[in-house]
Amino acid sequence: MRTLTQELVCAAAQAIHGQPVVPRPDGTSLRLDGTWRVLTVHEAVSQAIGVEITPDTPLAQLQDLCREHAVHYTMSMTSGDLVTELYDDFVEPPYNGTHVLHRLSRGDLTADPPESQESTAGRAVGSRGLRHGTRNRLHGLTDPVDQRQRLTEQSLRAAAGDPEAMEVDEEFLSALEFGMPPTGGLGLGIDRIAMFLLGAPIRETLAFPFVRPSARTGKP
Repeated sequence: MRTLTQELVCAAAQAIHGQPVVPRPDGTSLRLDGTWRVLTVHEAVSQAIGVEITPDTPLAQLQDLCREHAVHYTMSMTSGDLVTELYDDFVEPPYNGTHVLHRLSRGDLTADPPESQESTAGRAVGSRGLRHGTRNRLHGLTDPVDQRQRLTEQSLRAAAGDPEAMEVDEEFLSALEFGMPPTGGLGLGIDRIAMFLLGAPIRETLAFPFVRPSARTGKP
């Protein structure tokens, strides 16, 4: 998925600009060919805040780091949630052409666990940060036992009122139990990629009018 992402973005840039580059706000260009940087979300956060964190960092220590850096969190958040909050606040804008691995959100319940850098969820961050050039890539989880455990944990969160939590999906689990080959996925935000490749604002990349209906007439 990392290779496919880079090839796709480079091909789009080549088609637009005649070479694999994208314009930057300062008037320079960012080259997309060559080797993209690869690092884990924990490495990225560690570099950003100057404190080493790993997947084994205690929850209490992550809460302390959030308080120290004025990052909002709630007591119901998991370690992964807290690392994501730190990442969102301190990491995304600086990285250019970077694959960030092991970044799983609560919604990525079918993604393979980050046991190796070749079998993880990841993001490729564009030159203007997450909101201007991110592609989500997931390697599908095919272990029915692991998947059942994840969905069961989520169902408990759903019962406690978490609107983002999922319920147990017996049909999906049954399909995994019969045997499912390794899978992968690539999520592309077309408007964000257009912004990234063209160096354009959101209003210039949307395919529909960016206006609200009139309160009086109901028309734009």
